Amino acid sequence: MVKHYPKQIYNVSATNTYELINALKAYEYNHSVYPFGEFVHYTDKRPDFNTMELKVYLESKNLSDIEIEKTKVTIEDTFMELAKIMDNDKVIQVEGLTKMFGDFTAVDAITFDVKKGEIFGFLGANGAGKTTAMKMLIGISIPTSGAANVAGFDVFKQAEDIKKNIGYMSQKFALYDDLTVKENITFLEGFMVCPEK
Repeated sequence: MVKHYPKQIYNVSATNTYELINALKAYEYNHSVYPFGEFVHYTDKRPDFNTMELKVYLESKNLSDIEIEKTKVTIEDTFMELAKIMDNDKVIQVEGLTKMFGDFTAVDAITFDVKKGEIFGFLGANGAGKTTAMKMLIGISIPTSGAANVAGFDVFKQAEDIKKNIGYMSQKFALYDDLTVKENITFLEGFMVCPEK
């Protein structure tokens, strides 16, 4: 159980989750709303929150099969609460980032931002360019065109600064099972410029 969480969490469900989220976000007493598995987690600004009042409001938005119940606070809820109070600085900014290998376009003009505290990932089939995009963002592959800034550093001009200021763990298949964690790190250090400590 997570302690010192300021609000009671409620599991809310209805037939149309997308419409439910939109209705809850528009509710004047909403403190936080986010999907959580099959439910939507909701916290209210008022200490004397009345679930029936919320149910009546949701019914007025043409939602049906509405269920609202208290639930236990999880570590994920605490993370979501902390993410709200963190500044919204963009830690990754990407605009039109492209990587060509000859005539082959491996990454085609991707554009996105990642704010501090956000969880972000790439989804796609093998060969879609996920790993190539990551290699450009961590400073080990120079983009063909576009712009990207990671942790305040330009991927074209400050790749070494990016490497010094981020953490990155490669995919499992890139590690050697017969080496310890320390041996894997030492081996990988040989490919990078790492000061002795």
